Amino acid sequence: MNARFAVAFPLVLGALNLPCFRAPDANLAADAIIEAGSKVAARAPECKKLASQQVAFEEEKALGSAVALNLAKAEGGLWVDVPAGITDVAAFNTQVNGATMGKVTFAATGRNQLNRYLNKLGKQLTQHSTRPDISWTFGVIDAPSENALSTPGGYIFVSRGLLKKLTSEAQLAGVLAHEIAHVTERHSLKAYSDAKANQCYIALGVSIGAGVAKDAVADQNSWVKVLDNAGALDLDAADVSGELIAKLVDDTVGRLLASGRAREDELAADQLAIELLVLGGFNPNEYVNLVKGLPEGAPIVSHHPKNQERVETMQKHLEQFAAMKPDSLPKGDVAALKAASTP
Repeated sequence: MNARFAVAFPLVLGALNLPCFRAPDANLAADAIIEAGSKVAARAPECKKLASQQVAFEEEKALGSAVALNLAKAEGGLWVDVPAGITDVAAFNTQVNGATMGKVTFAATGRNQLNRYLNKLGKQLTQHSTRPDISWTFGVIDAPSENALSTPGGYIFVSRGLLKKLTSEAQLAGVLAHEIAHVTERHSLKAYSDAKANQCYIALGVSIGAGVAKDAVADQNSWVKVLDNAGALDLDAADVSGELIAKLVDDTVGRLLASGRAREDELAADQLAIELLVLGGFNPNEYVNLVKGLPEGAPIVSHHPKNQERVETMQKHLEQFAAMKPDSLPKGDVAALKAASTP
């Protein structure tokens, strides 16, 4: 196994900025400001179109890394041992970018070996997905709850609490396959598109007056440019603060945590997970049994359909794979994995 461990967060937050626009001169007449504001506000109804427009991959990846950072922080942070001499993990993660990836050596500790293993298994599954070429990142989060998370762009995390519950590698593969399916089907981007439309509407719909703040005017001009650019939002522009991207991230994370994903998206992710497991040589029944045994209301299923509905949907989907004899596929022991996830 390669001794160099890719950092779980190839963060690009320093570059997640939006185009900068010059605010009107301070001495602009009040009536001119009001007239300009009225023209901007008149475009607010166009914002709703952003909710249905496809998000470019560059935008998805940049947004996903920021959302991943927020979710991981909220769940206790990454379960990794950084190189000696690094005391500020957050600052270390932020400094690492594409230029240094592969040049940072992580010690072969239990935590780091666990993250290596998770990335190896996850990327094995992604090779059978519809998006094998995106830069996938898998990591363990330091949370006792049983949970798994995914964000746009290919960021997937599993909690220590969930790892302790698993009894086979096939079960872990099933959890990862479910989250991979959410990414390949772009399920989380619905929350982002809604957040983008919402933030656009807020910016363009505010009342304009002589005392309007300069940053509000800049926000409005930014969204006007987005609308003029077929809804594309350049998250990698580096000539302005990250205030607007922060609003989008907060809005997106809030939507995901509050209501999760649509019922049909969760069922579709289960079905795609079954396919990835079969194609990857894992016993899909192991994942079905895991879902069957999860307590209703647990974090990992708090926004999912009822366990029984999920199980019935997956069992029905499995019928078309009967010829592959899934019961004869290996199950694998993860005792060492569970031990590595213990403090």
